[in-house]
Amino acid sequence: MFHLECVKEYFIEAVNYRKIPIKCPEFQCQREILNNDIDFILGADQTALARYQKFSREFGISINPHQYLRCVTPDCEHIWSLSPKPEQQKLTCPECSQAVCRDCKKLWHPNMTCEKAMKKREKEEDFAFLKYAAKRRFQTCPKCNYVIEKIDGCNAVTCASCLTAFCYYCGSEGDGHSCKHRQKRYF
Repeated sequence: MFHLECVKEYFIEAVNYRKIPIKCPEFQCQREILNNDIDFILGADQTALARYQKFSREFGISINPHQYLRCVTPDCEHIWSLSPKPEQQKLTCPECSQAVCRDCKKLWHPNMTCEKAMKKREKEEDFAFLKYAAKRRFQTCPKCNYVIEKIDGCNAVTCASCLTAFCYYCGSEGDGHSCKHRQKRYF
């Protein structure tokens, strides 16, 4: 037997920590609390109830990825219930009008397979990262092209990927201690 206020606080804490589904507060009991009971207990606290309903939907989507699809627009809450036999690959969100691919669950990519669209996205992300790395003056390993950021210290560095030693400043291969930039600190 539990006090109503204690159960309510238990539910609110479970919601705040996203412990969905909410389990019985009895020690070692793993039964899930029914939604009707949660609605009844949290009913007066509309904020907690709304958060529970949102997290519960997200949990349902995460355990049933072939049944549900969330709109890819960050602030949009629309969720499609997917039928086993797809009527169409392109889905248009009725709330934000964003077109989404049913198969890869990403932005719609007309006249392109999901694989090609994924490779294109990866290239764009790689380009964006390389642009960022150049702006931050990252260096790439002369042997394997692994991107390295040096925070401080000597310019003689060793690649974490292939263990090639090189000068961080000029990129010349070798132990870096024979390079003229060895002791200079440029950062």
